[in-house]
Amino acid sequence: MKIAHFYDHTYYRHGSAVYSSGAFTVSSWSRYLSVFDGLTVVANLGEETTEVERLNRVDAPGVSFHFLPNARDPLNFLRYQLGSVRELRDIIEAHDVVAVRLPSEIGLFAIQYAKRIGKPYAVEVVGCVYDAYWNHGSLKGKMMAWPSFWAMRRAIRNAPHAIYVTERFLQNRYPTRGRQAHASNVDLAVDTTGTVLEQRLRKIRSGRGEVLNFGLIGSSNVRFKGHREAVLALAALARRGVRAKLHLVGPGETGWLREIARAQGVTDALTLHGKLPAGKPILDFLDGLDLYVHPSRQEGLPRTVIEAMTRGLPVVASSIAGIPELIEPQFLHEVGDVSGLEELLLKYAEMSTAEEEAVARRNFQHATNYDRDQLEGRRIAFWREVRNTVNSR
Repeated sequence: MKIAHFYDHTYYRHGSAVYSSGAFTVSSWSRYLSVFDGLTVVANLGEETTEVERLNRVDAPGVSFHFLPNARDPLNFLRYQLGSVRELRDIIEAHDVVAVRLPSEIGLFAIQYAKRIGKPYAVEVVGCVYDAYWNHGSLKGKMMAWPSFWAMRRAIRNAPHAIYVTERFLQNRYPTRGRQAHASNVDLAVDTTGTVLEQRLRKIRSGRGEVLNFGLIGSSNVRFKGHREAVLALAALARRGVRAKLHLVGPGETGWLREIARAQGVTDALTLHGKLPAGKPILDFLDGLDLYVHPSRQEGLPRTVIEAMTRGLPVVASSIAGIPELIEPQFLHEVGDVSGLEELLLKYAEMSTAEEEAVARRNFQHATNYDRDQLEGRRIAFWREVRNTVNSR
């Protein structure tokens, strides 16, 4: 039995190898290959690249890739609406089950055709399309927010199977009539030896020094990950005499961030590290911080926040989406509230060693709920149920 997975993600080729900019790793496919005999990943293809050292290689035995026209392009969107993208229909007809990750334009078209021909399908709900479009930073985004919200809500409501990355938030916003489960889409191994936590506690006890180092991971190609709020909070700290440095990691164009930093007079306090590969480079980056910030305007259940928690890092974040399922209320600020973020940073800077240690222990302990093995068991159980349902038809 073969499964096709549809999602608006851009992959890159170098020779015969396929790479992802971060959303997927090769281990992402195990949940499907543990249950199905083969997986076809259906997505978008970026330009050929030779700069692969900061990307994740994702091609693997049992996995094939099929790249379709980008459904977010207006002309391609019209082609999909008219049903003239024959490749999409061919892929769905050639597979036994369709998996769709939402939000995704190509995913919604895949659901439409799967329903038309009676092909079994299931959805993975990883974020809120309304929040993504409304906070996109453009008039076009705001115009698309409500229609996209209702389209995604209808698709999930009528899905026979749905698995959510949150425990409550996305379920409340996008309920389903079908069978449902929840398991974060993070793929992290949490240290169970106590070594990582002890390393963090030693760093806390040794003192932060004169400079507060805080950081954020996320693509700067989108305007809703909180980069702007983080830079403005950095400037606000500087005006109050707090020495701090902001470290940003992620792919994307950074000129707009440099311009904000220049206008705010904090260019020297901003470090742009670019894209780092998953694994040790990201963990080393997190271990070098005093605090992780995530003032995002759109999320499902953010991997980077959980990853920071697995390193025992204190975290300050916005209260959007599933983040309150991860972080204690006293470390959350309202979406877009730069003053609120600033106050939380000041609160952290004034914490005693004992208070900071308590936060580190709490975050680390909570992160153990998102260990790879525990979550993978839930995901595999979900897809096994989907397969069993198909077999019983």
